[in-house]
Amino acid sequence: MTISRLEKLRHHEELFATLHEKLIAADQIFKTEPADSDGENVQREGIVAALLAVQEYLRALGVEADFRDPIRSMIGALADLENGRMNPITEPSKREGGGRNSITNDVAAYRGHAAGVVTLLMVEGMRLPNAARRVASALGQEGFTISDREDRNQTQALINFRKALLAGRGKNKIARGVYDSIVSCKQYGPGAGDKLLEGLIKKVKKVSKPQ
Repeated sequence: MTISRLEKLRHHEELFATLHEKLIAADQIFKTEPADSDGENVQREGIVAALLAVQEYLRALGVEADFRDPIRSMIGALADLENGRMNPITEPSKREGGGRNSITNDVAAYRGHAAGVVTLLMVEGMRLPNAARRVASALGQEGFTISDREDRNQTQALINFRKALLAGRGKNKIARGVYDSIVSCKQYGPGAGDKLLEGLIKKVKKVSKPQ
């Protein structure tokens, strides 16, 4: 019996709807506030749930197993982490020449976001020192710092970080990408800086002070 084009379309829509529901559930897990005592990594659990949803969706569409191997390998690597086992996929790369430990992608993104908010506040008429002080102070109240050094002035650290990004000296592509994305929001007019600062504060509340 030949399956009509309409039946195929309906089947694909059903599969996508199922994927969407599972991704919503995974996102809810990911954003759940973890209990302080049980040591459960709910963010990792949410990521695994999302990857499993995508894996099942692709399998249902008939995507060959070989093309799904990267997803399956990542799921396995996260399971190894959960069980205290080492896995080459999640093992940190060794840095040549030693030096300070690199920051995580989340921290890089938040710092790029902070620098972008400073620019937006300046577009709205605030001077650089005042804009940087406002952002650094708001983040500091949540325990988030721009510089890893406790003895460093965080307002100046934010000014220097932003300056490095604008000059192309910032080596972290994630920070620069987020910065550009935030600055593009100036098209939304007055108040964009304040709104994006509020959003950043909500994000960093879950992040401990960088080491």
